[in-house]
Parts: sequence; structure tokens; C-alpha cells
Amino acid sequence: MRLHRFYIQQPLGEGILRIEIQELIHQWMHVFRYTKGDHVLLFSPDAPKDYEYEIISATKKEVVLSYIQTIPNINPPSKKSLFMALVKKDTFETIVRHATEIGITDIYPVLSARSEKKNINFTRLQTIAREASEQSGRGVVPYIHPITSFSQAVIHSNDAHIIFDSTGSSLAETTQIKKEAIWIGPEGGWTTDEMETFTQLKVTIVSLGETTLKADTAAILGVGILMKSL
Repeated sequence: MRLHRFYIQQPLGEGILRIEIQELIHQWMHVFRYTKGDHVLLFSPDAPKDYEYEIISATKKEVVLSYIQTIPNINPPSKKSLFMALVKKDTFETIVRHATEIGITDIYPVLSARSEKKNINFTRLQTIAREASEQSGRGVVPYIHPITSFSQAVIHSNDAHIIFDSTGSSLAETTQIKKEAIWIGPEGGWTTDEMETFTQLKVTIVSLGETTLKADTAAILGVGILMKSL
């Protein structure tokens, strides 16, 4: 039987573990209906593996767990970043969820000239990233950086960054290029000035094909291409 995984910002290890996080206790007791003898998988920022525990007692205020074993989880071998122009709330949430599942490590929300949204709900996005990490088996929850302007974000770009735009070269021509990050524009695309900035910085510009893709489609496809370069 597949065990459910839960992310917890608490040191994990052998022996007895006491959980006093009310939100998590409520989820276990009232959503999953866990009782004494049930097993759970936990992972944390400081743990390189999943830890399996057995519930040995549970109250409304505390759940006591007993260590069973450690199990390998999935960690990206290197940092891979997504620079994502701000788009509509639901679209951005979809991008965060799928980028997390695929294995992205850092997400940079970028305020571009054609961004439809000017802010995001960080709490909501962090919850989505955590839940996607729990579901997908990865051991590290991606870091969602603060919103940054295009001019500030582009400072981070280099020749290992890929810009997706219809004016770019074909994917076949970029197979040997080292890839550390991708940039995805808003629904209206990057402006002429933004594209000129990329060109001046000699950032690789790649086309995802002849069709016009929505931002979330482009992001998911782009992240997949980025992770394939590992």
C-alpha cells in the first residue's frame, strides 16, 4: 500500500517523534482518518531521505510517532530555475504545480511589461509547491522567490539561460547548450525592448514551434526540456 508523504519543517530522525502542528494533526485524524498503528512518510528541509513512522498515540493536541525506516526520495542533481512572467492567478498556480512535479528548484516571478497581474499570493503558491512535492516524491520543495522587475531579474541571466520565443532557433540546434534556467513570457509575449535586452546579453533564444502557446503550456513544455538536459 502506498503511503502518503507529508512535508514538515521539523528535524527528523530515529526514535520517537512528537507532532504538535495542529493543521497536520487535523489532516491526519479527520481527513485521512489515521489511528494508532497507521504509517506515514515525512520529509523535511534537513532530511535527505523520507522517514517512515508508525503512529503510536494520537490526541487533538499531539501525535506521537515511532521510527520505522528511511527511504530514498527524489532530488534534482542540480539547480534548475524558471523565470516566469506574472500571469493570471490560476495560470500561475498551474505552472507552479507542474514545474514542481517535473523537478524545478527555483521559481522567479518576473514583472514584465505585459504582465496581467502585479502581485501573487505567496502563501497559496507555497502550499501548492509543498503539496506537489509531497505527491511527486521529490525531497526538496522549490523556492519561490519574491517578485522582481524585469530589469532586476535579467541581471541573473547568462549563456546557460534559455528564452523561449517564436523568433528563436529550433530546439535541435540547442541540444549541446548547457541549460540552467528558462524564461517564459506573459500571454502577450516579451516586448521588443525586452527581446533586445536578451539579445544584447547573448542569451540563447529558442522557438517551441510554429503554434502560439499559452503561458502555462509553454512553461510546462519548457521545464520538461530544461530537466531533460540534466
